[in-house]
Amino acid sequence: MTTCAVKFCNSKMSLTKNISYFRFPSDPLRCKQCMEKCQTEHLLKTDATILYKNYRVCGFHFEDKMFLNPNSRNRLTMNAVPTIFSAGILMKREMEKKSEEEKEKKLEEEKQMREFEAQVAMASCSSPSHSLTYNDNVYTNVSDVSGSSSISSKLQVSTSDSSCQTPLYLTNKTPRKLKLYNELQSKNKEIKDMKKQINAITQQLANVNTV
Repeated sequence: MTTCAVKFCNSKMSLTKNISYFRFPSDPLRCKQCMEKCQTEHLLKTDATILYKNYRVCGFHFEDKMFLNPNSRNRLTMNAVPTIFSAGILMKREMEKKSEEEKEKKLEEEKQMREFEAQVAMASCSSPSHSLTYNDNVYTNVSDVSGSSSISSKLQVSTSDSSCQTPLYLTNKTPRKLKLYNELQSKNKEIKDMKKQINAITQQLANVNTV
């Protein structure tokens, strides 16, 4: 069954009466232009004879000026390319584009996360002295506070255990935690704004009751 090669076009030769279907141009440049318009770039590597034999574009996608006989609309000019696409086709193309962009963004975020976690792992396992210094600093700062010697002893980490322990200065600033922190800050701001609105309304009601 012959169908239109334009992406998201549902036209079929058996179901569309008085509509002509046209082969892709044999000229490589015009053929490429048609594929770009039809969004069939995946066929660029397809043999020209297979394209010519198996793929068609329906007449719905050509302007009247693209025809040698605008009334019959069954003969194209030498420079004809498809330029008319329905709102449904354009909407599906836009949705697909957004979906691809979101997918690429997600993959990029996952890649950055993996790279960051790899850096954290390398920093924590290859620099035990740095990790120990950090823990020593925590120990010193806490021990300066009176009555906190028991807490200091719990926070102190032995040299053998700290060799593969991730430093807090890295784990506290992962992209995921920073994102959650920003979302929390935004929600807190919304709550504060709502409280201000409630207080203002309460004050207005109080003023009305006193009148």
